[in-house]
Amino acid sequence: MTAVRRPAFLPTSRGDLFTLDFCPAGNGAPADLTVVVVPAFAEEMNRSRRCCVLLAERLATAGCRTILFDFSGTGDSHGDFAAARLQDWRADLLEVAAHSRATGAQRLVLLGVRFGALLAAETAVAADAEALVLWQPAPEGAVVVSQFRRLAAAAKLVGKKSDTAATEAETASLPEIAGYSFSQSLADDLAELHLSQSLAACQQRSAWFEMTTRAEQGLSPAAVRVLKSLAATRSTGIVERSIVGPAFWSTTEITTSDALIAATVEFVVDAPHQVTGSHAHG
Repeated sequence: MTAVRRPAFLPTSRGDLFTLDFCPAGNGAPADLTVVVVPAFAEEMNRSRRCCVLLAERLATAGCRTILFDFSGTGDSHGDFAAARLQDWRADLLEVAAHSRATGAQRLVLLGVRFGALLAAETAVAADAEALVLWQPAPEGAVVVSQFRRLAAAAKLVGKKSDTAATEAETASLPEIAGYSFSQSLADDLAELHLSQSLAACQQRSAWFEMTTRAEQGLSPAAVRVLKSLAATRSTGIVERSIVGPAFWSTTEITTSDALIAATVEFVVDAPHQVTGSHAHG
């Protein structure tokens, strides 16, 4: 079974959202299960897109439909990133989820990449998702802002061809980097997002996948803290997997992880009743 790609634009009150629908090739009947991929932030979205496409193709061979989309003001969707607000992105995700239901999805899985994991976890209940997958999730929205600031400061230093450390004023500002003009209003919005709170509020079957450089490394300290804080608040466990491979969302060259894709397909399709605490390496 192969994938059929269907690019389209989904009309919303905020303008058209670009979507890329991957459906199993066959008799045209809609797939029962749809996975909606919630993208990463800014340049991380671009760098992780190839891995998301490969996942969608693999899921199609397993009989699942996958929808990739661009938030308002990003990618090929309508709008200006400089004017982006979190409330619009929340609405975008809910509309894509509703669209998947209206076009045949009986079961829905949300898969969030990095920043997208924060929104996926926050939206799982409202979207009536049956499962949640987190790829290298950012634990807090403030972490996303800090990382963007560091990248901007580094880019400024490279541009100046200087070894001088960035000043506090430079790292505190929110300039443009890789074509993204990050507004202070969006930074304030993102500070509202806390993964531990969102995961505590939902009981969906969930998986937390992180990339590592060594088999013995395990999950990051931030992941361990969040997962430990959830032990007393969730009745359903969270599958935890560390997977040896590249940091595909941040590498200069486009990279992917077949092991991550395989683990995701296994969780979504092949093993819906996995137990928590498992680890994968590849």
